Amino acid sequence: MSHKLLGLPYDEWIDAFLPMDDSEVDYMQYNRLFDGVVVDGQESEMYEPLVNALNGTNILGNFVLAETYARYDKSDKDKKKADGGMYPKGSSAIEQKRTDWATVEVFIECKTNDSGDPYDENTLSGIPYAETRRDALGQITTYASTVFEYQHLTHHFGVVVLGSQARLGRWDHSGIVFSYKFDYKEEPAKLARFFWRVAHATPEARGHDPTATRILPGSADYKTLEAWKAKELEDDDYVARRFIKSLTEHRPWWRLTVADSKHGKKDFLVGQPTFAASGVVGRCTRGYIALSVSGGHGDSPFVYLKDCWRVVHERSELEGDILSYLNGKGVANIPTALYHGDVEDHRTISQDFCKCAKAGSLRCRMKAHRHYRLVVKEVGLPLQEFPCGRILVWAILFLICLAAHQDAYEKAKVMHRDISVGNILILPPNAENKQSTYRGLLADWELSKPLDHYMSDARHPDRTGTWQFMSVHIQDRPAAQVEIADELESFLHVMIYCAIRYLPHTCADVGEFMYQFFDDGIRRGEAEYKCGALKRLVIKSGELTTLTDEPITFLRRPRAPDPKPRSPLERPLMVPKKDVHPINSVIMTPLLQCITARYRLLYPQRSNDEDSEFEEPLATCNGFDDNEPSHGNEDRLRAQNELMSQSKKIKTHNYMIRLLSTASDANAHLWPGPEDRLPDQLDPTFHPNKPKKMREQRAAPAAKPGPQPASKRSRSTTPTADPGEQPASKRPRGSASRG
Repeated sequence: MSHKLLGLPYDEWIDAFLPMDDSEVDYMQYNRLFDGVVVDGQESEMYEPLVNALNGTNILGNFVLAETYARYDKSDKDKKKADGGMYPKGSSAIEQKRTDWATVEVFIECKTNDSGDPYDENTLSGIPYAETRRDALGQITTYASTVFEYQHLTHHFGVVVLGSQARLGRWDHSGIVFSYKFDYKEEPAKLARFFWRVAHATPEARGHDPTATRILPGSADYKTLEAWKAKELEDDDYVARRFIKSLTEHRPWWRLTVADSKHGKKDFLVGQPTFAASGVVGRCTRGYIALSVSGGHGDSPFVYLKDCWRVVHERSELEGDILSYLNGKGVANIPTALYHGDVEDHRTISQDFCKCAKAGSLRCRMKAHRHYRLVVKEVGLPLQEFPCGRILVWAILFLICLAAHQDAYEKAKVMHRDISVGNILILPPNAENKQSTYRGLLADWELSKPLDHYMSDARHPDRTGTWQFMSVHIQDRPAAQVEIADELESFLHVMIYCAIRYLPHTCADVGEFMYQFFDDGIRRGEAEYKCGALKRLVIKSGELTTLTDEPITFLRRPRAPDPKPRSPLERPLMVPKKDVHPINSVIMTPLLQCITARYRLLYPQRSNDEDSEFEEPLATCNGFDDNEPSHGNEDRLRAQNELMSQSKKIKTHNYMIRLLSTASDANAHLWPGPEDRLPDQLDPTFHPNKPKKMREQRAAPAAKPGPQPASKRSRSTTPTADPGEQPASKRPRGSASRG
């Protein structure tokens, strides 16, 4: 959450975010309202007195405070429980004392003292230094992220109680503005005023989106969706089956309106999102398989609807306009834009209170965001659902890299700049699309950039892309321009991500590898990060290994477990050649080696420190010392020429065309069938966004690599994102800024 938090005095905060006339309310009557709240005992002793104190007044209007610390939301796989919250009367959360993310209006978190204070107005970033306080920030960030995932909101309020003190917080997709601490026992009117104002505010002032209407039982829309659930479907109608699966009884259903400047307003019915980016700050994309109730876009009633918060910048373009341009240029294997437009006048306002930004300082990095929706024709499957390793390579590299990405670069002069697992989809063959084989789709072009803009200032001041899949070069140098070689490296990281999770291999600890390779980062400064140690090691060495230097080999089929435990010091078991998966040759030779050659040219090592990290890139470097003996120079020159030859191969798409054509066509007989596809090997109990204490100094703010619902760290605050747009894994995205 770097530089996305700021504090305001209580009076400024309350008047900025809840500017209501409450002059007729006599707050003096509440002078001793919270005397019964226990502040010197256990945390659990605080809940009931605090809730009863407010419920016993006429402050809350049509709302009630509920204790919800004991029971989690039934639909929440992560089993998170807020201590309490303000709910509308009639909510099941009140009677059941159960957290209900779909109806909570204000969440409440209690701590016995300020050692659990998640905010700090005295640091440059707003983030406290103490580990326990950072943990508290992560906890409430998780709550806020979940509320945004379950509801359609422009912003959300939260209260943190710290013994006898309290803070108020307002979350939007630009950042978090929190109030300075106040003693609610000494000044009970301050907490009472907040709850009176929020309870009597309009739904829009509480953050509700008027273009998202909840579908309730008995309504016409509800009956329409129930009729779809009762239909008999063809076996290969994966779109309709996915749509019906999204209509779970534990998550709200919605009618969403998309306002298109050319086609007018179009309405769509949706259930649970197929993808929801974690976190609050940033684009926070959600994707839905949607049933059109407006018609006029083709034979199928189903489309894919993307709901996000785009960055407002003078040179930012709407993704729908970008797609329409690419569609017009004949770029293959990308979505077909149907409708798109900003939602009402929904804008973030947190950035408006960043005083250092107004003073010209770089300390505040809050960005203005606008609510935006895009509807596309194609409904793809998550890349992670590839049926076998050959289709994985086909979808990632052959179709995507050589068609969509190359077409966009050569025909439209556009660089994608956000290659991630969530932005690559697969379209299975079925009767409706009349395909005979799988087809790949490269989605999410919002952060793409015309090549003729490369000579001008960067469009976005922060890192652009999804942290887990960025090249080492871009992770280390956020201001660098993304090149083809960086994009090809990102494709490689996507392939490793899927292969480690779903193909047989020799890696003993998938969770640890996923965290270290994709999420980890090395802190530099107060809240900035550069590439983590494992990804750097792999790119530097040209070999896929663990951080303890154990080589990873992909297998054609699962290997029988070793009957005798081995010491970590023992040499790893050799893999017979017949058991080695052909994907190894795609990753290790020559793609990874070409990428490694590029880095050895960009970042020459110090001669006296072979294990040093990459140095600053050199514009020109001959790679050897002119004072060395001539025969040494000759050897170094040959090595340099070999590096240059290897590196040159990934400056364009041509080499990849030949490589993948051979791998997928000429050598198709070498690939195993569906037997190489395994269930997800990432243990669902492993949470890379909750690292051990020893990792705290290096923990990157990146999203969790795992199936959604993702862990709830923001994907857009320092290095992120969000992986993806259409159905994807959901992420951790601690937070790489995708814009």
